Order: sequence, then structure tokens, then C-alpha cells
Amino acid sequence: MAGWTAPALLLLAASRLGMTQSGTTWSKCDPTKRVCPPVPALGTTISVDFANSDNSLGAYVSQVNGPLTFDGGGNGLVLLIMGEKDAPRAGISKYMFYGRVDVAMRTAPGPGIVTSFVLQADDLDEIDFEWVGAASNTTETQTNYFSKGCTSSYDRAQSHTGPRHSEGYHVYSIDWTPEKLDWLIDGVVIRTISAETASKTPCGGFPQSPMRITVGSWVAGNSGNPPGTVEWAGGLADFSGGPLQTYIKAINVTDDANGVKNATQYRHSSMDGRAQSVVVETAENATRTTGNDVGTEVPPSQGSTISSAPPGESSSGLSSGAIMGIIAGFVVAGAIIGGLVLMVFLQRRRKRQRRKSETADVLVKDGGAVGGVDMKQELDGNTLSEMDGAPPEPKELEVKEIKIELNSERDGTEIVSPLSPDLTGDTGGTVASLDEKKQLEEFYELPGDTPTMPRRSGDELERKD
Repeated sequence: MAGWTAPALLLLAASRLGMTQSGTTWSKCDPTKRVCPPVPALGTTISVDFANSDNSLGAYVSQVNGPLTFDGGGNGLVLLIMGEKDAPRAGISKYMFYGRVDVAMRTAPGPGIVTSFVLQADDLDEIDFEWVGAASNTTETQTNYFSKGCTSSYDRAQSHTGPRHSEGYHVYSIDWTPEKLDWLIDGVVIRTISAETASKTPCGGFPQSPMRITVGSWVAGNSGNPPGTVEWAGGLADFSGGPLQTYIKAINVTDDANGVKNATQYRHSSMDGRAQSVVVETAENATRTTGNDVGTEVPPSQGSTISSAPPGESSSGLSSGAIMGIIAGFVVAGAIIGGLVLMVFLQRRRKRQRRKSETADVLVKDGGAVGGVDMKQELDGNTLSEMDGAPPEPKELEVKEIKIELNSERDGTEIVSPLSPDLTGDTGGTVASLDEKKQLEEFYELPGDTPTMPRRSGDELERKD
């Protein structure tokens, strides 16, 4: 076995899970029935020589429920059957998506014992080698395949005459491509099935989903099985001679990953179970959906979509989560901008209101009124456009009579203003000093027909134009 190397990073498991006559074992999550998580991809070539290993189970072998040991005489990995319920299996933990598997092994002898070498997908696509241990069948090798677990017909199985599989080591190979499927013994092809031919069978399918590899033995000649199964297995199993053993000397696996290098996992993007729906994810976070129909290889430039996006991302390179995040960012940004605009608007409005209040305080002293209208009320009623510039034009004052009298009893000149109550709020008039009148006059430019107001010295005030 010069072509085999020392153990690589490989996980093998043994269990008591029995296999039916069809070879079907189990499915963790069927991607044709529900959304399943990605499965790990082998993504490379591994070669394991169990005969020359250091016999350290912990390095690459995990034992689960069933006997799984190494033979000290160089026979490699040993699967032991000691009773009807035993069904030891050794399997690689990672998946392959097309490629080749070679197993150097020797099958368990005896009636009722079936040894199998199986590739199986989670959606129950399957490719089988099977051997029955009965003495009459020691030269017979059976091959079979399934598509999505379909068992409506049994026209896919074939029998082949070959070497005595329980008396020596032989290399059994499965070479699986999108176009065809080959079964080989010691490098010689014993059967080929094309994808086109498989599509025309009653079940109408060709294996095309990522698969795991298992090698195992089980007791088909079990007293609890149907008579037809027991007959097919060569009768009831006989354990009187001691444990029945299957030896696996070496395994070689090449995962083609449907032409994608450095594959790390496989993900089904839909539930149709077709190869073109399988996304190949790589260590560089690139993904590829195969894009080719069954039986037709299409180069990536013609039928594939290659993207650097991780799982769940669109062909544009953005995941749905990223797209939703961008939309949410726009919404938040819009809300912030809207809030800033509103804040500026409110600040300007408060500023204008302060300006109106200050203007009213200057124009109206102690709640006075002009023209019968309260000045604060009038200013408060102005629109924003009226307050953007100078204060509104004041109402014209109608001066009925202004007299200047000298009062010898008081120091200073007083102005008697017997005006209407619209201006003073007092029918008897108010008395204002010249300074106060001056301030009022300077703020309001009186109409041209307003009488001049003489100064105390006798000089006349200039009329305002």
C-alpha cells in the first residue's frame, strides 16, 4: 500500500445504528424538508494508512457505542460484530461534493453479515458498495445508488463477480462526477451510470448533494428482520465462532468541491435538492452556487455565480442583514437631520418671540395702548415674515391738541396732552416730560401735519420730514 500515508486530520466514528437493505443509514437534517445549517467540507485530499498508524485512537478516531479498535498485526482498523444489535461504522466527519474515495478493506465473513461502503447525503442521495458474508456470496459485489431516498423501484442495484472479498484486501473505489458515476475494484471499472441515464429511471434522479463516507458492518440476518431480508443476507447470523470482523487498512479521499478550491463548508440555498443550489463556501469567504443542471458541466464563467460574499449575502456582495442595516442607517440619519432642522426652527422661533417681546416692552409702557389696540397683543399676532425684518410700521397718531404751559409752582415744563383715550387711556390727558415726549417722537416719525413743539427756551422744534 505504498500510495497511502500516515493518518491525517480525520474523525472516524462507530455506532450501533443499523442500516436497512437499501443501505440508508441516517440524516442529521434533510435540506429538502427544512432549512439546514451548512455542513463542513473536506475540501482537499486526505490519505490515512491505519495499518501503519501509531494506534492512537484519540488522535483521529472517536468511539461511539460500538467496538472500534486497531489490529496489532498490521490489519488496520477493526469493526467487530459480537451480537445481533451490533452495527459498527467508521466514517469521515466532513463532506465531499463530487470526487473519489478509495478504501482498502477486507469484509466480514459469515451468513447474515453485510458489509458496506457508502456515500450518503443528508437529503438521502446515496452511492453503495455492499457485500454479503455468506459462503455462497464471497465473490459477489453489489453496487447501488439512490436519489433522495427514493425506493419506489429497485432497478438500480447490480451484482458483479469479483475477488473473494472476505479472504483478502482489495481496493474498492467510487469515482463521482456531475456527469457520471463509476464503481471500481482494484482500479478496474465494474460499473458506470451517467446522470442522463439515471434521470430516466423510475425514481428519476442522480446523486448530486454533498456526501459523507462510512464503512461498516451490520447484521441483516437478524431474527427480528423480515424473512426477505434474512434470505438476502444468506440466513441468520452465527456468532458461535466468535466476533465477526471487518478490517479497514487504508482510506483515501479527494473532495473536488465541485471545482472550487479551499472549500470549507457546503450550504443548500434552496430545498430542491439539486447541485446548482449548493453553495460552496471557502476559506476566503467566497461563495459559489454551481449553476449547472444535472449531467452537464458548465464552466464558472457560463453557469456559475462566484462572489466574495459570506453565507446569506446577495449576489451584490451584501447580505440581507447588511442591506437592512444600511436602510436602518438611512432612517436614523434622516431622523437626526429632521431633529436638527426642528431644533434650529424652534430656536429661531424663540429668538423671534424674544424680539417681539422686547419691542413690545419698548413701545408700550405699563400696559399702555395705541389706537385702541394693545401693542403686545398686536406684536404677538404678527406672522414670522413680519418679524424677520424691522418692527411693523406703527399706526399713525392723531394729535388733537398739544399745549405747553408754564407752571410757576413746579420746576420744569410739562406738556398737557388732552388726547383721546386711544393714546393715553385717560380722558383727562396725561402729563409727560419733554424727555419722554422726545423719546416717543424719535421712535415714531410723526406725520407731516403734526404741529411743532416749542422748546422751553422759546425755540421751535424742527418738523420731521
